[in-house]
Amino acid sequence: MQDEKGRRIWWAWIHEKRSAEAQAAAGWAGVMSLPKLLSLSADGTLGVKPVPELNVLRRTRRTITNQRIAPNGPLLLKGFEGDCAEIEAEIERGDSRQAGLRVRSTTDGSEQTLIGYDHDSQKLFCDTSASSTDPNTQVPPPLRGRGIESGALELKHGELLRLRVYIDASVIETFANDKASLADRAYPTNELSLGIGLFARGGTARLRSMTLWELAPISGDRLTSGAELLRV
Repeated sequence: MQDEKGRRIWWAWIHEKRSAEAQAAAGWAGVMSLPKLLSLSADGTLGVKPVPELNVLRRTRRTITNQRIAPNGPLLLKGFEGDCAEIEAEIERGDSRQAGLRVRSTTDGSEQTLIGYDHDSQKLFCDTSASSTDPNTQVPPPLRGRGIESGALELKHGELLRLRVYIDASVIETFANDKASLADRAYPTNELSLGIGLFARGGTARLRSMTLWELAPISGDRLTSGAELLRV
């Protein structure tokens, strides 16, 4: 749609990634994405980023800078966790093949979702292969369960990977360098799968900076089950 400011705004539909039986038991399936602002650069490249109005949802804030990311480094960052949060991060490649963020993670990594960039294939990816131990998230086609979602993202030599990630329970939306976006689903079974951290593969990377905001819910009348409020 085009709003009153002349901006091109796009919503998408985020599908479930669990069995049909699990969807029926939940009583609902699918959810609208965050509103995305579309633009065209001078060379005709399509740009995409979250609309700035989402910033009003930000609450408490934590920041960390200048962290080395080793392939065998610690899984998680102390004091950084959440299942309703926004993350903004800048990462230097170094000599790594892949680097990025670890979210919805247990301390031992038995459940975790990885969001990062593969420099060989030049792709942004979200890897939910280890996001859950629930068998309902490992489903046959035509449904899609745990695995890797990816999309093309060309970074120039020396260009930082700039990530903005929104987490809302099972929904994980990622924006990279105002040029690419991904939406995915993760269904951790462990109530402690809240950790946020970093990862690198094939070499060492560096986190320039990362800010985490706890987010307020957009609406107070979300889906309910009995007397409990459930996030989607």
